[in-house]
Amino acid sequence: MLHFNYSTVLGVLADVGKTAKSSVKLVSAVLMLAFFSLTAHAQAEPPKASLSQAGILQLPADAPLSSTYLVDLSNFNFSSEQEMVSFFAGKANDHFAMRAIPHLNQAIVYLQVKKNANWSVTQWNAFLSQETNQRPIKQ
Repeated sequence: MLHFNYSTVLGVLADVGKTAKSSVKLVSAVLMLAFFSLTAHAQAEPPKASLSQAGILQLPADAPLSSTYLVDLSNFNFSSEQEMVSFFAGKANDHFAMRAIPHLNQAIVYLQVKKNANWSVTQWNAFLSQETNQRPIKQ
């Protein structure tokens, strides 16, 4: 014959209930954090820089300076994704680098803003204009 101590059984059941409630709260918190992270990521798309037909790269003058910019490449005619990646892999110096994003038909520009912490958008545009006039970004 088995003997149960009802207070012990009730205590164990109460602990199980608390653990289940804690698990539900933890899962809810993780799901909310994931949702807000995805929402923030979607809103944090880099600003758009322009790339003229002549191959001159310019940042938007009416926006705050960013360390990254997207550039539309719809005017380029690459025969393959690898050609696009290779082309932009060579577009780098001590102040900026470019990397292709073939599936979006875009490139991302990474500025070394820490190296030139005092530069404004106007100063960056002057530098980029001079740099891309000497070495245009075009096919």
